[in-house]
Amino acid sequence: MLRLLATLDGAELAPDRIGAIVEVPDAAAVCERLTEVGLLRSEQHGYRCPPDVAVAALGRTSPFPFERLCAQLTAWVARPDTDPAEVARHSRALDRAAALAETAGRAELAVDLAGPPPRHSPARCAPTPGAGSSAAAGRPPGKPATGRPRPSSSTRRASAAC
Repeated sequence: MLRLLATLDGAELAPDRIGAIVEVPDAAAVCERLTEVGLLRSEQHGYRCPPDVAVAALGRTSPFPFERLCAQLTAWVARPDTDPAEVARHSRALDRAAALAETAGRAELAVDLAGPPPRHSPARCAPTPGAGSSAAAGRPPGKPATGRPRPSSSTRRASAAC
């Protein structure tokens, strides 16, 4: 648990996410005990490892396996019952996991973690007639737009806007 939060480099994570990733049934109780002895800090939405503790912890062991971290977070983000607001609250942890994967040459894990575009209501997101069509944009039908800046993975995951 300490190794996971040290690897996340100051990003906080909720106890249920911690428990799912490290496979500890009562992660909240363990986090609370680690907080009492100064190894973790309790934050608004979870726990994080203070920088001095992270340096000491990672000086004695290897970082938490990024593949496992990415797999668990990707599965959580993809679940239909996952609240987009909760995903947004964990954006630093998600971004850190994606950065670890990219640094290790596993960009596909970062892409998987970013997930598909957010689900939206077709009625709310219906295009205005003529606006946004490929003909209106001067492109042949079926040709995608190019050159648009891509929002960060956290923005794509948490956004409910069309």
